[in-house]
Formats: sequence, C-alpha cells, structure tokens
Amino acid sequence: MMGKKVDIAIVGAAGSCGRQLAAQLLDEHKLDPTARLQLVGHRGGASESELHGLRVDLRDAFHDDAPELELVYEPAEISADIVVMLAGSTMPSDPRANVDRAALARINQAIFTTYAEELGRRDNFPLVIVQSNPVELGVHIFARHLGRHRVLGAGAFSDTMRFRRELADTFGTRRNHVRALMLGQHGDNLVPIWSSVEIDDRDRAEVQKTIAGIRSGRPLTGLAAEIVRWRAELLSHLAEGEVHQAFALAAELPPEVRAAVKPFLVHTTAGHTTEIVT
Repeated sequence: MMGKKVDIAIVGAAGSCGRQLAAQLLDEHKLDPTARLQLVGHRGGASESELHGLRVDLRDAFHDDAPELELVYEPAEISADIVVMLAGSTMPSDPRANVDRAALARINQAIFTTYAEELGRRDNFPLVIVQSNPVELGVHIFARHLGRHRVLGAGAFSDTMRFRRELADTFGTRRNHVRALMLGQHGDNLVPIWSSVEIDDRDRAEVQKTIAGIRSGRPLTGLAAEIVRWRAELLSHLAEGEVHQAFALAAELPPEVRAAVKPFLVHTTAGHTTEIVT
C-alpha cells in the first residue's frame, strides 16, 4: 500500500487496458483506503454506461479495503495526483488493415489536447502517465501544457520490458537477470541500446560475442526497414489464418525485431497489447 494518500485517475478506464490497470491497483493494494480512484469515461459514449458496471464489479472484488471509486465523465471533474492516459483510438485489430500511426495521431491529438488544456489550468499540476498511442505525441502535448517534469511516457518502459524478455529467451535465462534498454520511437523506429545489455552470471565477453552474432550484417540504420518488412510478412500470415506459422516465424527473428513486431501479433490475435503488461 502507498505510504500516503494518493488519488489516481484512469482516463479510458472502461477500455481493456484501463480495466486491467484498475484491477491491478486494487488487487495489489496500491491505494490507501482513504484515497480516491477516479474511473474516467466519455459522456455520450459507450463508457458512460460501462463504467457503472465496472465500478460494481471492482467493489464486489475489492471492497474490503478499496479506496473510493468515483465515476467521472468530464476532464474538468478530474481531481487526482496521478492521471493515467489510456483513452483514445487504437490500432486496428484486423491484420488486413493498414497500420497507420499518422492517422492514429490525428484522431488522438484532439483527446490529448482536451485533457492537457484542462489539467494545465490547475494551480497544482498532476503527474501524467501517457500510455495511449502515439505515446510520443501524447507526451509532447501534455508537456507543452504541464511542463516536461510532470509527464511520463510509458512507451520506452513497455518496449524495454519486451526487449529484456526477448534477450532472456535468447540467452536462456529469466528477464530479472537481464539489464537492457530500448529507446527511440514506440513502433517502427525503436533503438536498442546494445551497450546497456548485461546478463547476470554471464561473462561480458560471452554476452558481447552473442550480440555481435545477432548484429552481424545488420546495421542499426536498417532496423526500421526490417521491422516494417517482418511485420508485413507476419500480418500476411495472420490474414490467411496461419496463426501458428506467424508466431513460429516471429520466434526465429532477432530479439530486437521480436520485441518490435510481436505486439502487433498480440494485438491482432488477443486484443490490446498492454492489457496485461500495464
């Protein structure tokens, strides 16, 4: 449980990721019973009714020591120390559909701006964590209104977690034994920081030799093109119903490419990629 009373607002709480985050916060006792968890939806949208059911479900499961659960439908009604941004449109789950982050940005820009402008009018700015895509755009807009020290983007953290797990598979160990960092733009333009890779109980020379083998003949400048090419091939398998083949092919790719393309496989076969990772 948190050491002091901290109020949290989840914008987009009725979505798959928002529901998962709310349940995790309550299940892990991250909020004091005297705190408030605001479940933020969109008035006039499906979430306006869905949040009522979600609140009842959460209270049934966690009422013993849960904080106050408040339903919110307008940005002006948000009153929290931490605001988690999970609202907005997502990538299409149809593998035949075009993956267009620019189009996604145009749709979600208005949502980011609405909430950023409202929160920016406050005397005391909350800490905003952006998980909605494009994460970089969300961070830019919120930072413009609240200042960069009050905004965190979750993209690099999620990408780093995936990169570390793929490296763990490559080295035959657990992720908690791997230290590594993935930067760059969430999506096609990821930048694995190979110099940051360390594996517990592995000689550094051995680790560097394995990494050299992975990178041989593959300059970092070509990674974005690799990601685009492999993503297209994997999604083409899914479009033909060849799910097993798609995941088997993905397993043979280099670890940094796996970290980039697997989220698309997850999104088109099992729903939103961060539903559990969040």
